[in-house]
Amino acid sequence: MKKQLIKIPIFGQVVIIMGHYFVARDGSFEDRREVVKIIKKIKNGKIVFIAPEGTRNPNAGLIDFKNGGFYIAKKTEINIVPMIIKGAGDIVEKNSMLIKPGPIDINILPKIDVKNYGTDKDSIEKLKNDIHEIFLRNM
Repeated sequence: MKKQLIKIPIFGQVVIIMGHYFVARDGSFEDRREVVKIIKKIKNGKIVFIAPEGTRNPNAGLIDFKNGGFYIAKKTEINIVPMIIKGAGDIVEKNSMLIKPGPIDINILPKIDVKNYGTDKDSIEKLKNDIHEIFLRNM
């Protein structure tokens, strides 16, 4: 989760209590330490949700995916289960705390076997691009 979200009153405290991890996404030592904690959590059997875009997109369509989640998937050799969430932006708009009623559709797609990809930078990039294409085809 983005480190800036800790500052949101009540929400920040709740997600800390729930055990979420926070990254500044700046490649700092602290970020790398948080990634190691996430990897350990996954290896101990915990399920981790990672938003590949790294932020909420207020517009229709996808923005570029970040590398972190794909790196973590390869490092742990845990398969990726893509989920497409539609309608969440209508319920809670970006930069708003107001929650409105409405439907959210969640499309859970078949898992992606990360063992079909190497661990080098190009392979992780290919994994990221392949999943981006899967999202585009299913939106």
